[in-house]
Order: sequence, then structure tokens, then C-alpha cells
Amino acid sequence: MPPSAPHAPEGAGTAAAGPATRFELLQVLRGLAALWVVLFHVWTLQSIRTLYEAMPSPLREIVFDDGRGGVAVFFVLSGFVIAHSLWGKQVDGRYAGTFAIRRSLRLDPAYWASIPIGLAAAAAVAMAHGEPLPWPTPATVIGHLFYLQELLGLPDIQIVYWTLTYEVQFYIVTLLGAWAWCRARAGAPTVRRAAWLLPAAFIFAAVASSLGDQHWVPRGVFLNFWFAFAAGALAYAAGWRRAGAVPTIALAVIAVIALWRAPGTDEVFNTPAMLTAIGLFGASRAGWLGAGGRQRWLIGLGAISYSLYLVHFPLLVLSGSIVRRVFGDGVIADSGKVLAYLVLCTGGAIVFWLVVEAPTHRLAQRYGRGRARTDASVPAE
Repeated sequence: MPPSAPHAPEGAGTAAAGPATRFELLQVLRGLAALWVVLFHVWTLQSIRTLYEAMPSPLREIVFDDGRGGVAVFFVLSGFVIAHSLWGKQVDGRYAGTFAIRRSLRLDPAYWASIPIGLAAAAAVAMAHGEPLPWPTPATVIGHLFYLQELLGLPDIQIVYWTLTYEVQFYIVTLLGAWAWCRARAGAPTVRRAAWLLPAAFIFAAVASSLGDQHWVPRGVFLNFWFAFAAGALAYAAGWRRAGAVPTIALAVIAVIALWRAPGTDEVFNTPAMLTAIGLFGASRAGWLGAGGRQRWLIGLGAISYSLYLVHFPLLVLSGSIVRRVFGDGVIADSGKVLAYLVLCTGGAIVFWLVVEAPTHRLAQRYGRGRARTDASVPAE
């Protein structure tokens, strides 16, 4: 759920449209993915059952049931933009430190600020129903602060936080891999030749990940979802950078396996992930990554997508009973509920973005400017 689309440097691949081309299409996809997740959670609150049952089965599945697939889109987008951020960079200790701090400034403050919002929403609902307050243990809070709750099997303070634990692992592994690659390429001839084992391992792990479902390794380990992140990175290398046949073939293999495996997985994940990766590859080759710039509302939605992802669920929880009382039941009433939820969540996300996320983004942009340019993207993706 990254906050902003990166710029493509001048001459970046044959599809480049010129200096400082913005990847507007990624911003549009990010915003739509966040909206898709919101619609999924609107349905899980069970307040629009009449509308849901009146819709044709394929339509309601795509609009509401499959909204979990927005997370898959985020993971692919993250792979694409992290590859863009690190491509061609000389990653040493100083660069890695700057990259990590700027990522932290973009990701952590908004995430940490959303934790008390989630706790307050849960407490308000508990008090309204006369139930005990659901305060987390100190271990749960500490685990969340360091994105370790999934790995440690701790209960989620917010249902959406699990994805961030994987995003952070993707960043760490990719950054360490880039650092090891640069070190190896600067070493002796034997070491330089062995450096190719690193991208080979990257691809091999992605293929192995695509062969399993989302639980083929222990909970909380990034390899469960690595193929989606890797597909995004390969789409960048093969599409935007046109780096040869290897990334193209690897992307094709991962996509075919993941789509073949999709019917046997527990969650809606493989299909939206691979369709996004394939779409980014095609858009990169066709020079369409700047498409969508005229749709300012979609660009704006992409800009606040991380905030929307973080705060929409507590806003839905807090407003649910009020919205149900105001609109009542029925197809038209349920349609009004959906619109009201979207307005409330988007409005809350805009406020959260203005107060929390935008200032920390500006700080991240200023930090290390001149030492490293890391227009990376989160989740979020």
C-alpha cells in the first residue's frame, strides 16, 4: 500500500517516455486495489446482504468476495517499484542504511498511528455491547511495532496488519540481496561469476513459492507470498528494463504455475497477482505506465491508498451500526450503505493522510537527498 508512484529515470528502458516519467498506472492500480479491499470488508460486516443476494453471482464475487485479492495486487506493485528503486544502484552499507531509514519514515509512523485507532474502535464496540475491553498484551503490542506478529503467531490488533509483516520481509531480503550482489560483482573474478547465483536463487524461490498454496511454509515467513513480489520485480526487469530473455521466461513460468495452481488455493490471490504482473509487463513494453494521469481522482485515491488501507476497517466498525440504522434494509438501502461506507472511509483516509502520512513522506523525501534516491513503494501495499 505504497504512498506514491515512483519516477522512471530518463532513458530507463526503451519504453521510457522522457525525463521524470511518472508511473501513474501503478498509482491507479494501487488506489483501486485499496478500494477493492474496502469493499471486501464492507461485505464481511454482513450489513448489505440484500444487495449481495440480489446481484448476479459472478458480479458479487468479483466486487465483494474477491476483494481480498487487492493484497495480491499490492505485493506485485511493491516488487515492481522496489526493483525500480534498486536497479543499477551501487548498494553499499551507506546506501542500504539510507534506503532503510527512508522506507521506515514512509511506512512506520502511519502504521504506528493507526494502532491506537484500531484499539479505540474495538474498545468502543466492546463497550457498546457490554463486553470486556479487548486490550492486547504488551507482547502483542511490541510484536506489532516490529512487524513480528505473524511470525510469532500473535493475535492481530487490526485484521489488515498481517500483510505489512510480509512487505517488510520483502524489503529486507531484497535489500540484502542487492547489497550481496554489488559486493560480489566488485570482488575477484571467481566471486563475480558466482554472483549470478543470487538472481538464480531469487527466481528459484519464486518458482517454488508459486508451486505451493499460501501455507506451504510456516506462518509469517515471506516465502509464502514471494512469487507475487518476485513477479512484480520480474515484470519491471523484463518489461520496463527489457533485460533479456531470462526475466521474461521466469515471469512466464511463475505466471503459468501460479494460475494453474489458483483453483486449489484457499484464498483469492494467485489470479489477481499474476494478472497484475502480466499487465505491468505489457504496459511497460507498450509505454503505458504513464497512463491514467488525466484521471486525477484515481491518482488521488492511489496517493491515500496506504492511509485508506490502515484506517478503513476501524472506520467501518465504528460506523456500521449507525449506517444500518440510517439506511435500513433493501437493495436501494444497501446500495446507499455501500456509498456511505466508501465516503466515510475515503474521507477518514484523507484526514489521516494529511495529518500523519503526508508530513512523514516529505521528511522521507528530504532525508538522504543527494546521497541516495530511493523512490520505493510500500504497501501495502
